[in-house]
Order: sequence, then C-alpha cells, then structure tokens
Amino acid sequence: MASGTYSVSVRKCATCRFWDADDRRIKFVKYQATYVDCPTGNHPCLAQPGRSPRAVDHCAKWDLWEKLL
Repeated sequence: MASGTYSVSVRKCATCRFWDADDRRIKFVKYQATYVDCPTGNHPCLAQPGRSPRAVDHCAKWDLWEKLL
C-alpha cells in the first residue's frame, strides 16, 4: 500500500487526532517530531461520523494528534 509523509504543522487528516489509522509512524529530527508517515487511502473520521476522508484532506474540526506534542 502507498504511504505519504506529512509535516506535523500542516492541518491535514493524517496529523489529526480524530483520524482513525492504526499504522501512523512519527519521524524525528533532532529528537523532535517532524513528520508523520501514514498510508494513503480512506479511514473513518471520529469527529464526523459517516465521513471517510483521505490523509491529504483538510477538516474544520482538525485537532493536533496528542502524541506529536
């Protein structure tokens, strides 16, 4: 399956706490979380039931994934 790399400061579904993908991986640069590597494709959104966004989509209910802090 294809994957994409996204900066933690970009407001995309891949870096959102409500995006339900199990295999997101954090890439560190000098001990700081810098990038999120996650699979492309649709995953359920916990903030908006019935919506199945892609990793590159934007959302008004975006909230930073707590593990990236």
